[in-house]
Amino acid sequence: MRLVVDLNRGNGAPDALYAELRKQPVRREDDGTYLVSTYYEVRSLANDPRLSNDTSNRPSGYARVGQPDPETGLPPSFIFTDPPVHDRLRDTINRPFGPPHSPRFLDGLRGELAKVVTELLDAFEGKEQVDIVEDFSYPLPVTAICKVLGVPREDEPRFHVWADALASSLDPQAGGADGQEKAQRARQDMGAYLTDLIETKRRHPGPGMLSRSPPT
Repeated sequence: MRLVVDLNRGNGAPDALYAELRKQPVRREDDGTYLVSTYYEVRSLANDPRLSNDTSNRPSGYARVGQPDPETGLPPSFIFTDPPVHDRLRDTINRPFGPPHSPRFLDGLRGELAKVVTELLDAFEGKEQVDIVEDFSYPLPVTAICKVLGVPREDEPRFHVWADALASSLDPQAGGADGQEKAQRARQDMGAYLTDLIETKRRHPGPGMLSRSPPT
């Protein structure tokens, strides 16, 4: 069997982009924004209180992704919030994942996730060539997220499509306004789906963190 990792998937060649970023780790773009790509600089900026994740603070003319959606009532995206809102949401989200609130939750998923890995690897049988990203390392984490949330197995393909659109919108080579529009639609569709799923889980609790009582 031949394993393939295609570095030219999507809208460009990530390997070429990353090579260029290594040459110039801090660069100013044509629109006046800065692109910072090295670990220590990014970490310093992430902890600098003078900077903001809230895209509503951007000047006019720049994409303001992750903001409240007046049509659907969706709140701001978690990753585009600043403290203290971000800290409060992060604490709430972390509670189902481990001690002291849910010490065995993730460990209890070990068997199910091992089964997912086995199924993905078994699907390689009989193939002369597989793409390790497309066929394994991409579907595994999305499937794991569905397991953690309690998304029914039959709905996982839809979830994969939404997750792909949202992840692509964060890529520096994403398709500009078109990519942001797709991400916004995905966020709306996913938000509507999860709202319905939460209501279903309240009536009929099952596996996953969406069935758990909200923290007090």
